Amino acid sequence: MIEAALLRHFDQLTERAQALAAGTDPTVAWCALVRAMIETGATKLTLASMLAGRKGLPDSATAASNRLKAAVSEVLRQAQDTGAVRSSVTVEEVYLLIRGPAQASATMQVHPDIMDRAIDVVLTGLSRSDQTPTDSG
Repeated sequence: MIEAALLRHFDQLTERAQALAAGTDPTVAWCALVRAMIETGATKLTLASMLAGRKGLPDSATAASNRLKAAVSEVLRQAQDTGAVRSSVTVEEVYLLIRGPAQASATMQVHPDIMDRAIDVVLTGLSRSDQTPTDSG
């Protein structure tokens, strides 16, 4: 049951990322995806920690995670191609920056306004210095 919930989480985010990638505005898509990943990250971290054990995640969860990362990479690439995100940013760096606020919300109560501002800070840090995120939450 836990594995099914984690797979569903990955699949829903992957579908959202793919739908956003097919949209017309890569900047809005990028902001929406990062926001969604942070806001739902606590659930993923909790489910993954319940499954991981000593051997790591089940193969099915690893495969689902890899599909999500590929979809995130595509949205990132599109945002970079339009100049909305720094060209030097990698998907691994994005995942690290997403994990921080997600981990915080998994382990402590974070006021929604503070989380929203923290997400804005992450998005601003990833954006080119002459651009700011257009998604306000």
